[in-house]
Amino acid sequence: MHSVFSSKSIHQIISQIEKHRKTILRYLIKVMFFLIIALLCTIISTVDEMGVRQYQNIFQYGGITIFRFMVSMLLSIAACWALSGFKPYFSKEFLWFLSLTPALCIVFFAFPIVTTWDTALYHVLVKILEGELSWASWDAVRGIGFPAVLTFFRRVFGAGRIGMMTGMFLFYQIFHLYAIKLFCKMGLTIHGHPRFYSVFGLLAVFNPLLLGGFHALLCEFVGALIAIVSIYYAYCWTKTPAHHWKKQMGYSAYFLLMSIFAYHLKQTYIAAVLFPLAAAAVIVLLKTPSKGEWLCRIGTITICAVAVLISIKCWYSFLNYQGADQQRLVTTGSITQGLSRNLVQYEEVSLIKEADDIQWKADPYLSQQEKDKLNDLAEMIPNRHDKLYNIVDWQGNLIDRVIFFQSEPQTSAQEEISFLWGELRSHPRAVLSSWIKNYLGLSNLLKSGASPSNISVHIPTSQVEFGAGNENSAIFYRGYLARGIGENV
Repeated sequence: MHSVFSSKSIHQIISQIEKHRKTILRYLIKVMFFLIIALLCTIISTVDEMGVRQYQNIFQYGGITIFRFMVSMLLSIAACWALSGFKPYFSKEFLWFLSLTPALCIVFFAFPIVTTWDTALYHVLVKILEGELSWASWDAVRGIGFPAVLTFFRRVFGAGRIGMMTGMFLFYQIFHLYAIKLFCKMGLTIHGHPRFYSVFGLLAVFNPLLLGGFHALLCEFVGALIAIVSIYYAYCWTKTPAHHWKKQMGYSAYFLLMSIFAYHLKQTYIAAVLFPLAAAAVIVLLKTPSKGEWLCRIGTITICAVAVLISIKCWYSFLNYQGADQQRLVTTGSITQGLSRNLVQYEEVSLIKEADDIQWKADPYLSQQEKDKLNDLAEMIPNRHDKLYNIVDWQGNLIDRVIFFQSEPQTSAQEEISFLWGELRSHPRAVLSSWIKNYLGLSNLLKSGASPSNISVHIPTSQVEFGAGNENSAIFYRGYLARGIGENV
């Protein structure tokens, strides 16, 4: 048996290096150029007790060590190798990205991790996975996905700040690599669109939302990675005919496993898998509406949905067996509520408990149908949980009142969907604009503030103001703008 590093193989490697010497030299120059710029941009200055100003680079002030820097480089190369199909060569696009990687690493580790109250809670759940606490103390509203990711980071990269950031940087790199793979699939190669990649490179380094998001020790950065990977495979799925059953099985396995993981990462993140999957199915069926395609596409979506429901049942049964707090369980009703009442501008006015309450009987905003239903439920009202809500427009003016008929403390999906459908019919403009404006407010594109009448405290104004929204200012932008090592939110 010949040695792997035989004289013949070494000669071939040397000949390949000689053949591509100019290309290799060009990439090395790019690497050094971007690296030097990154080092200069991350230098900090301090003044000692004697009033002398001193300058330190990232390796001196503890942002990252030389060893961790080399480990991160090797992980990036390994990720490129794996996503290249374990081939002994990389595409020009991957080589271009690898030339940026050392600079990206310096910039990434120059910013601190952003932690919140939820981060501390997730670390408590990690202690449960590591056997330090009992399963009875598990917060049932939290899935097992993100604590499992944190446990993986701790075991592989270390439990400290640098260990967490190493894992986050790996996910950050994989996110960009899948974006590049998607671009190439769509025909956007670096040879044909060099300016596109120049813009992409700038956005990768200077995008505060992306860079900040991957510094927040919360499940959002994992969800972002799942989203881009799912979009990539959904796009590939549209190019794969139903009769290519081996590839179809591979894609089905991915969407099945990832939909389960995404739900247990954060319940709403199942959309990061199912939305690209559903969009891909619609595109294929519009182009090729054959029986085979219908069976393949709809069957895959159905299997994923059923698998998620089974996993939810198994997970909650396990928590129930372990004695976890059942009041914290996330039901389909509570998830649906996020799509209905939490996005329609409303304020809970009162919990209806008295059948002869003059206020609601004489209320001009309530329909006669609502009043008649309250009369029919007169004897049961004290044991029910019906609520009266104000509905307001985006100027804070009261436009209507509505009763949400709720029989149990926790609403069902049927009750929530029925309420949402009624609101869409009676106040379509208010419902649709609330979805749009709340999303823009959550995305930090609209400023949120109290209404003039103070009926609602979550009314975005029509004003673009970065850094003044809800979650992004506390998580994503704070992660980008923070300068002190270890700064917390």
